[in-house]
Formats: sequence, structure tokens, C-alpha cells
Amino acid sequence: MNTYKILIMFIIIATLSTETCYAGSLQDGINAYNQKRYAAAEMNLKNALINNPGNTNVRYYLAISLVQLGKYSEARRHYQYIISTAPGSNAAYWANVGLKMITSEDTTVQKVPSKITLAIEEHNSVIIVKNVTVNNSVNADFIIDTGATYTIINPDLANKLGLNLNNAQKINLITANGTITASKAVLNSVEIKGLSAKNVEVAVSNMGTNSNLPGLLGMSFLKNFKVTIDKSARKLILEKN
Repeated sequence: MNTYKILIMFIIIATLSTETCYAGSLQDGINAYNQKRYAAAEMNLKNALINNPGNTNVRYYLAISLVQLGKYSEARRHYQYIISTAPGSNAAYWANVGLKMITSEDTTVQKVPSKITLAIEEHNSVIIVKNVTVNNSVNADFIIDTGATYTIINPDLANKLGLNLNNAQKINLITANGTITASKAVLNSVEIKGLSAKNVEVAVSNMGTNSNLPGLLGMSFLKNFKVTIDKSARKLILEKN
């Protein structure tokens, strides 16, 4: 999104923030949005919408969070609901602005690559991939392990992403240091240089390696691609299946 659109978005937020805000999930969602934790914002705002389905502020904040997550069609539905149920309102005005932004984004979106080549680093026989984007909100460096069933993230990264693990399924992982118990979750997206996989199953646990990196890319992510690792050339090639 260009600088002009970002400026407009902050104007929208400042304008609507002067209106009545509801406690609980709505405020948590707004706070998460302002902190650029868009997945957490989506979760909290959807919870707020359950209690206030007709509240246009909730729908608006949910819509702009969905835009940041690239969920344009879902955001469009919320914008249209606001316009149809509250015509002439402040929220409807900004919903119309939002719809125009989505249209502009749709027409200027870049072609998604089907194949990428990455430079890799290797430390203590561990291959590292830099700048992995998780849920369109957090960038981190990850270990890559084609022998791991699950992609793994540590609890700190899970917290940054706003993942709710209270009722998460528990799974056992076999590691070099023995069997560990982890919480199972699903990431909306994992992306490297524009190449992404959706709904990636992850295990949330400290990885038990000597590395202090926050994540490991396992087969729950890598299964979406043809993977070629050239250690001599220090290159990783990912190609869509």
C-alpha cells in the first residue's frame, strides 16, 4: 500500500476513534491493529462482532484488518454491509473509501511468483532462511528442515502473532533431544519473497536446538513446493507444485 493510502488509513482511524468505543474485544482489536498485529486484530474483532453484529465501527476495523491480511473479498463484504445498513454515516463514507482502495489494490497487484531462489546461510549444519513473513505481519529468520513433519514456532513468536492456544490440540514431536509436547495451531500464511502457503499447520514449542531463531520450516510448509537445496552454491529453490 503506498504512502498516500497509509496516510488516508491513519486519518480514518483517527476520525473513527473519536466515536464511542466498546470495551473488551473491540478495543483489543483496535490496539492489535495499531501495533500491526493484524491476525490478532482479526480474531478480536470477529469476537466483538458476535456480540455487536450491527455495530459499524466493529465491522469497519475488521474490514481494514482484513485488507492488511490480503483478504480483500471478505473485507469488501463488510464494507458493503456498512454502506447498505448505515447509508450517510461516517462509517459508510470511509467504507466507500475503503472499497475504492481495494479496487485500486486489485488492479495494481503484482504477479505472484511460482518459483524463487534464495541465498541461504548455514550455521552448525543448520540451514537458515531469512525474512520469512508470517500472517502478513511478522518477519523472522527460520531454520529449514525437510525431515520435520511440522513447521515449528516458539511461544514468543506465537504471542507476537496473537495466537490463542488455550484450547489448542496437544501433539508429540520427536526431536534429537527426545519427545516433546507442543500446541498445534494454524497460520493464515507463511511467505518468502512473494511465494506463500496458506493455512499452514504449526507446532508451538521451544525447538530444543542450539539456535535462538523463532521458527523452523518443516513439511507442513514445504509440502506445497518442489524443494531444491544446493549447499555448495548456498541456494534454496522453491517452486510451486
